[in-house]
Amino acid sequence: MGRSSVRAPVYDVYQMKVRHLPDGVKSAWLRTLPGEKPDRDRWMFIGRERHPSKLTVKQMDAHGISYSETSTWPAMAR
Repeated sequence: MGRSSVRAPVYDVYQMKVRHLPDGVKSAWLRTLPGEKPDRDRWMFIGRERHPSKLTVKQMDAHGISYSETSTWPAMAR
């Protein structure tokens, strides 16, 4: 029997431009389906994610996008 090969989904990855970051946020990341481009004034295209995490796939399936932030608060708490 042949082995079934399921290809992982591919997403476009964008980073929010620094001038648009909310207070206390170090970086913000957005993943979209290929061809679904966010506002170019706010987002910079980084590349394609060809092996997304299970969490990213779950978010994409539920919402059509995956958004995440990295906060600066741990560094400020020292």
